[in-house]
Amino acid sequence: MDTVYQSAPSLAGLAWRNKGKMLLAFVLVLAGGLALLATAERLYQSEAKMFVRPGRESVTVDPIVTNGQAVTMADARESEINGIAEMLQSRALLEKVVDQLTPEAVLEKAAGSKSIGDYLAPLDSVNLNPAKVYSLRDKAIRRMSKNVRILTSKKSSIVTLSYEAQDPTLATKVLESLLRIAQEEHARVNQTRGSQPFYESQKAKLKEQITGLEEQLRTLKNESGLSSFEKQRELHLIHVATLEGELAKAQYGLKAAEGEATHRRQMLRGIKPLVETSQITDQPVDPKADMRKKLYDLQLKEADLASKLTDTSPLLMQVRSQIVAAKKVVDEEDLQTQKTLASNPAFGAMQLALQDRDAQVVSLKATVTDLTAKITEGKSRLESLNDKEVEIARLQRELDLASVNYKKYAENTELARINDEVEAAKISSINLLQPPSFSETPISPDLKVGIPAAVLAALLASIGIALLAERRRYSPVVRREISSEEEDEPEMEASSPPRPRRETVPSQPR
Repeated sequence: MDTVYQSAPSLAGLAWRNKGKMLLAFVLVLAGGLALLATAERLYQSEAKMFVRPGRESVTVDPIVTNGQAVTMADARESEINGIAEMLQSRALLEKVVDQLTPEAVLEKAAGSKSIGDYLAPLDSVNLNPAKVYSLRDKAIRRMSKNVRILTSKKSSIVTLSYEAQDPTLATKVLESLLRIAQEEHARVNQTRGSQPFYESQKAKLKEQITGLEEQLRTLKNESGLSSFEKQRELHLIHVATLEGELAKAQYGLKAAEGEATHRRQMLRGIKPLVETSQITDQPVDPKADMRKKLYDLQLKEADLASKLTDTSPLLMQVRSQIVAAKKVVDEEDLQTQKTLASNPAFGAMQLALQDRDAQVVSLKATVTDLTAKITEGKSRLESLNDKEVEIARLQRELDLASVNYKKYAENTELARINDEVEAAKISSINLLQPPSFSETPISPDLKVGIPAAVLAALLASIGIALLAERRRYSPVVRREISSEEEDEPEMEASSPPRPRRETVPSQPR
């Protein structure tokens, strides 16, 4: 047999044949929609706007990290606004709001009202109560997290907050509490605890260090007697240069004096110290000449005694014996020449000049030794000056660095004190641009949208009912094979009205 479909009727015929069903569906769906709109809970919304101005939280980083220097961040504004949005949605903030307003107020529970969980309380013992409330506070926090909305936009310093509740007064109170706590928390989280005591202790240590360095520098300057390194160094260099010039002159003079002394000494060897000034022959003036004089006197005495005494007189004999002895001595004496010698003036002058040069050599040697010692001492003092300069420069550098650090720590101490005062005063860069609004106009349900939606749903439902009914009316008809008996009854086919038929191929052909 073959499957056939009847032709689809017209839209007007479809509506006319199913007008009762369509009307009933339209009325029922419309009534249900209107009833839903009438019985739905009214939700009221409160809205507030915050202006996040550039403040110390976004312009500077904590002085512990940057020593009070301003640091400009590339994404500071966007990051700060996003951070504030995250803070407004944080559980800690919502907990404080719930604790301040009480969970019953946030959940909008009337006194003595019961929830589904209360009716299913007997199931709590077997842990089968699906509506069991373990913590009313947690439930209020979840409700608040669901109803609060935070909206931020790029390139804008405005943060929009909204809260939905069945009571417009509650929505306003929730936003007011949330904004107040957010400002306090924002000031708290951007404050570093312990900054001021830390800087106070560091400033005291640096002050003690600066005092010690100043004392060391003063003692070193007093010991070295230095006032200006450049002038002192210049004076020392001039003094050493002068001493070196005098030393060179003294060494040159010493060398010349030593050479002259050596030459005069060689010349002195060839000069006699004495020279003959006169020469007397046979009249030497010496002891032998006295002997001859005594012999002459004895002879005169003999002659005198011989005239007076006899030859046998003892006195005369004694004188004659003395004369004999004296003659013997005189006879044995050779003829001598008496010479007169005198000091050589050239030898004396040379000797004096040599002595003068020797004294000059000794003087110059002493001068060279003294100048060498003074030059060594001057260079040593110059080296000591350089060492003292390095030491004083090191102490001065440490003192300057300590002074700079002390100044920074003093400034940061003041900044930390200001930060503490700002936190104590609850000053934040979050300003209230628009306070929480109070509106008695509900945002849900919206009748301007709900009623047209109910009418449209009723129309769609009526049309759907009509189409479903027509589909059942025009279901596929199975064509049976015409038997020979049915062919003999043409009058019956003629009596039934002809209907258009459309043959279709079965989904699974035989």
